[in-house]
Formats: sequence, structure tokens, C-alpha cells
Amino acid sequence: MTDEGLKFVLENGAEYRAMYYEKRAHDIDKELREALARAVMDVPVDSTTTRTIIINGLKQGGLTKKEADGLFTQALDQGLIDQREDGDYGIPIPSFHNWLVDVYTKGKR
Repeated sequence: MTDEGLKFVLENGAEYRAMYYEKRAHDIDKELREALARAVMDVPVDSTTTRTIIINGLKQGGLTKKEADGLFTQALDQGLIDQREDGDYGIPIPSFHNWLVDVYTKGKR
């Protein structure tokens, strides 16, 4: 591969990756994405936490218990989070975790 080809792949790869992540989070309003990002921002990438911690984080972000439960279920159904063998939850794609937190917590930490 040429230097120009590599540059093209790297530049466009980042753009396409962001578009993929946006599609993965479809039907979740921006404010809810922000709440989810804040709820998981202190969970290390490639790590897990409990449902209770995520729900409490969502509630701290201003969601009601019902809204937090709904968002948690939707995020689980859409594959934004997944349940691991030990019963904990995490974001299955490390780069998605980074993207979610970087894009939706800017200036809100």
C-alpha cells in the first residue's frame, strides 16, 4: 500500500467508524446518549460494572427510574451494552466506549 492509500484509509476509516457508531445508537435521543455516556464514563474501557451502577448513573443524569430502566433495556437490545458471563454489563466494543464518552460528555465531566 502506498502512503497516500494508507492516509486515505485512516482518514476515511475514522469517519466510517463514527457513522457506524451513530447508526448503532439510532433511536436514542442525544440527551439520552449523553446520560448513558456519563453513566459509563468512569467504567474503564474493556471493563464491566453492574446494572445497578449503570441505572444509578442514569438517574444521577436526571432520568427517572422508569426512563433509566427503559434506556438500559434499549441500550442492551441495540448492543450498546451487553451482559457478560459473570452477570455484569459492559460496552462490547472498546472503541465504541471511547467514542460514546468522548462525543457525548464533552464539557460535562
